[in-house]
Amino acid sequence: MVKFNSKTIFCVFLFSLLLFLNSCKTDNRYLDRLNNTALFNEAMQQLTDIVVYDIFSPPVASRVYVYPTIAAYSIIQKKH
Repeated sequence: MVKFNSKTIFCVFLFSLLLFLNSCKTDNRYLDRLNNTALFNEAMQQLTDIVVYDIFSPPVASRVYVYPTIAAYSIIQKKH
């Protein structure tokens, strides 16, 4: 059986406390990227490049465009 001394217990407690306090911070950096339309346009251009390269049929290409666009719309809608 492993015995822990008070120094080990204190170090584990301190590490746990620091980890807990650090995890409670809110990261709002995503809000700046959410308002950046250039990122959305770049992503759509990359998607267009993939569709052109892979030569999807029209029904498949429409699904390839619609699903990410609906996901982006729902993310933007939750912000506003």
